Amino acid sequence: LHDISLTARTGGHGAEEQILRDQLKEAQRQHDDAQAEAKRLEVVLAHRRPELEASRAKAQKGAEAHLAYIKELDTLRAQLHILDERLGAVGYDGAAHESLLQRQRALTEQGRALHERCEQLSLRMAGVRFVYRDPEPAFDRARVKGLLCNLITLRDRKYATALEVVAGGRLFQVVVDSEVTAKALLQHGSLERRVTII
Repeated sequence: LHDISLTARTGGHGAEEQILRDQLKEAQRQHDDAQAEAKRLEVVLAHRRPELEASRAKAQKGAEAHLAYIKELDTLRAQLHILDERLGAVGYDGAAHESLLQRQRALTEQGRALHERCEQLSLRMAGVRFVYRDPEPAFDRARVKGLLCNLITLRDRKYATALEVVAGGRLFQVVVDSEVTAKALLQHGSLERRVTII
């Protein structure tokens, strides 16, 4: 608003003129305040405009990503439906499958227990094992027959004690096919203990 001056030429209206002047001053002050506030808001808007643009771009990317995820989810649901149909066609039974998995777990645990038992027995029967390293490359392990006690099969267990008394320590001698094999084992077989080779 422009500066407006009121002049009244009436004699008895001085108080009214003063009220009008005060109202005009108040209106001018409010107008100036509004213009200052508008300028301040323009400055704030100018500073916030890049943030707003970045937020819009981010929101646009988010919306595009959301649409891509929804499309991928729909694709996966369709694939799941096809797989369900195929499983139904081959007669797949989820309960039977779970039952088989439980049986497999039980058998695995049983196998682990048997392996531990075998290891324990192996440690107890260490004298009945003959461990060696191949003395030469491409060594034929069939040339080493093993401990004599492992090569004998009894028809009746009642003769076991008699055999043990008669044979004694010779039951733990190693049987090989030839003198050459015996010599190779003794020289390069990395034997764990002393043995007699026959």
